[in-house]
Amino acid sequence: MCSTPWEFIEAVEEEQRFKFNPEKFRHFEIPPVATLQYKVKGWGMPLFMSCFSQVVQLQMLDRLDEAVATDFIIPLRYLTPSTTKGGVDPLQTFGMGNFMGNVMKMIKEHKNDPTTWHTLPAPVEYNVAGGEGSQLQQAEQIDRRIDNLLNTMGVATEFYRGSVSAIAGPPIALKAFERSWGHFVTPITSWINWYLEQCSEQLGWKEVHGRLVMSSIAEDDTSKQVKLNLSSAGVVSQTTALKAFNIDPDIERERLKEERRQQADDAREENAKEMDAQMLDEYVQQGAPSQIPPNAAQANMGLPPGEAAPPAEGGVMPAGAPGAAPAGPPAGGGGSPTLDQMQADAAAAAQQLFASPTRQSELANMKKTNPTLHALVKQELDNMEQGIQSQALTQAKSQGGM
Repeated sequence: MCSTPWEFIEAVEEEQRFKFNPEKFRHFEIPPVATLQYKVKGWGMPLFMSCFSQVVQLQMLDRLDEAVATDFIIPLRYLTPSTTKGGVDPLQTFGMGNFMGNVMKMIKEHKNDPTTWHTLPAPVEYNVAGGEGSQLQQAEQIDRRIDNLLNTMGVATEFYRGSVSAIAGPPIALKAFERSWGHFVTPITSWINWYLEQCSEQLGWKEVHGRLVMSSIAEDDTSKQVKLNLSSAGVVSQTTALKAFNIDPDIERERLKEERRQQADDAREENAKEMDAQMLDEYVQQGAPSQIPPNAAQANMGLPPGEAAPPAEGGVMPAGAPGAAPAGPPAGGGGSPTLDQMQADAAAAAQQLFASPTRQSELANMKKTNPTLHALVKQELDNMEQGIQSQALTQAKSQGGM
């Protein structure tokens, strides 16, 4: 009574009908047959009303099963005095009061300590009464009644047992089952939209709509494979074949285009890297340092094409020792070499070291003796390699255009 709305109590007290707000109350009924429309007066009728006798029989079997489980599952265990081999009755040799007391004491001690040893003045017999509930239960009868009830209402028993995957039969039977429940789609869709409307109003959502997605249980693997084969043969479209697998063809086409575009970009980038490496190897393998394109070294020194590099003011490095330091300060006076002089010495050393087989060892020695010159020579060598790569790529493109 505490949770019952007061309006309901007033309506019951005054014996009046209560009218619900149609926007807040939804009556989701099962439409009755046409011959009973005037009797139910707008109310729904459960499906089992057409087979009500089977419902009564099922309830009777459930009541019987409950009684069997209550009285016949656990057996009654008891102990009695046993007769001896000579046929002497124990009841004539000692009193039953002492015998019963000893038996009850033994049972109590056994509950406290099952490993205890017990003694009795006479042998006893163990007997069991009842416990035949497994023979009295009507499990098969109940299952058969449930199957009959569900089949009468048009419900597959596999849904009740949760073994929908075990449904097997001709497509006609599956289609008939699907069509027999098609009239519930519209009321359920209406209820879903009403429920979403109430949630949107209470939770402050935007307007939300819902609907049931059609899912055919007759869409088995065989029909899916047939659709794929027809699509491969060009009889049906790919959209029809892919919808059987809940795949959006538009999204998949866009994904395929993106994958092909990415693969083409990766292939072009890889081919360009291989071509550059091949051209550089061919250029280096053509010969000696004299065959190095002069424009590369001159461009790295900041000179125009065709003009030779000026000699170093402070002395030129010996040909046999490209990693040596400059000979000395300028002739005009003492002091450290200028930046231009160091760059000129670095350019000359880089030309000698470019194709030298002992390039790495000489650079290592130069780094120990003159780190500044080593850094300048390393930079000149990098610039020369980049210039050779650029010139090789330009020549390859020009030859390809011819």
